[in-house]
Amino acid sequence: MVLVSVWYVVEASVQCDICLLCVQVLGRGKDIQTLVSAGPDADNDTAKYFDIISFDPRGVNNTRPNYQCFPNAIERLTFEKEMMAYGAPGSSDTAFANLWTLVRTLADSCSKRAIESGIGEHMSTTSVARDIVEIVERHGEWREQEARRLLSSADQSERNLPDHLKYRPGEEMIQYWGFSYGTVLGATLADMYPERVQRVILDGVVDSFDYYQGGWTSNLQDTDMELAKFAEYCWKGGPKNCALYDEDGPGSIAERFSKITQDLKYNPIGVPGTDKYGADLATYTDLKKFFWTTAYMPLMKFHALAETMAQLEKGNGTALVQERRRGSFQLKHGLPEQCEKDGPYSDACNPIYDGESLSLVSAGVLCSDAESQTDMTKDQFWDYVQELIKQSKMMGDVWTTIRMHCTQVSSSSLQEVV
Repeated sequence: MVLVSVWYVVEASVQCDICLLCVQVLGRGKDIQTLVSAGPDADNDTAKYFDIISFDPRGVNNTRPNYQCFPNAIERLTFEKEMMAYGAPGSSDTAFANLWTLVRTLADSCSKRAIESGIGEHMSTTSVARDIVEIVERHGEWREQEARRLLSSADQSERNLPDHLKYRPGEEMIQYWGFSYGTVLGATLADMYPERVQRVILDGVVDSFDYYQGGWTSNLQDTDMELAKFAEYCWKGGPKNCALYDEDGPGSIAERFSKITQDLKYNPIGVPGTDKYGADLATYTDLKKFFWTTAYMPLMKFHALAETMAQLEKGNGTALVQERRRGSFQLKHGLPEQCEKDGPYSDACNPIYDGESLSLVSAGVLCSDAESQTDMTKDQFWDYVQELIKQSKMMGDVWTTIRMHCTQVSSSSLQEVV
C-alpha cells in the first residue's frame, strides 16, 4: 500500500531566499524525495512515500500579478551598478549617505508600483500560510481523483478506495519542511493553523521574533567564524588545494585574508579592458558581495574564494570583477523586441530573474511582514550599521541594506497607497 502525503519544501537563502522556493524543488526535488520516502526494497504494507510540493509565494517569480520595481531589465541593471559604485554602507560616509537616499527612493517607487499592480497588499507571510492550506486541499482532491483513475485503468474499479487516499475536505494535514526564511513561514503556518499541521521540520532556523520586528539583528553573530574555518581548512588542504595556503598555519592565513580585505578598501585594483569588457575596478564592496554568496555555499565556493584572494594579494582583481559581471550579461543583449510591444513592467521587458532582482522581491515580503520602520532617522540607521559591523566585519554593513528598504514604506503605509 502506498501512502501519498504532502511535504512542503521551502527554501530561502537571505535576501533572495523567498524567490527560490519553487527552484529548490525543480532542482533538488528528487534528492529531497529520496531522503523522506521509503527505499525500493521497503515493505509496501508499511512504507510511506511522499509527494514533494512547493510553490512561488505571492508576487514572486511565476505568480501573477508580479512584483516589478523597474520598467525593464536594463534600468534595473543600471541601478544595481550605480549602487555597487557607491560602495558598501560602511565603506565611507559618502557611500552611506548616497545609499540611504537611493534605496529609500527605490522602496517608495516599488511600493507604489506594487499597489498599482494589485499585489502590494498581499505579499505577506500570513497570506502565503493561507495559500499553503488551500494548496493542500487541492492536492487532497487530486490525490483521490488520481487514485480512482489508476484503479479504474487497472480493472479494479470495484475495489474500495483505501481511506488514506480519500480526500478529506477541511481535514487534509500538512507535513512541512522549511529552510531559512522557510522556517519563518513554517512557524507562522503552525501558529495560524495548528490543527492542520501534522509534522514540521524547521531547518536553518531564523529568529522569527526578530524577523517580524524588522530588526535583522540576530543573523550574523557567527558569520565571521567562517573565516576562521576557511583558514583552518585551507591549511589542512595544503598548497595544492588552497591558493592562500601558508605553512605558518591558520593564524597566518587569517591575517593575510584580513590584510587583503583592508588593503582593497583603500586601494581598489584596476582591471584592464578586454575585447569583451571595458576597464573596471575590483573593490572592497565586490569582495563583500562575493563573500556573501560564499557564506551560503562554503563547500562549493571556498576554493574559488582562496583563488580570488590569492590573486588580489598579487594585485590582480580580474577574478573578483568576473564574479560581479556574471549578473549583468543582459546589458550586452539589450531588450527583446517584444518589450516595446508589451510595454514597461511586462515580462518581456524583465526577462531575467537573478539574485539582485530577486532581492527586491524579497524586500517586498520582508518589509510587509515587519513592524513599521519609517520612524527611523538617518543617524539611528547609521548606529544600526555600526552595531552590525561589530557582529560581522565581512557582512555587517551590507546586511543592513535589507532593512534599509523598510525605513521608507511599511506594511501599514502600503495599505494606504491608492
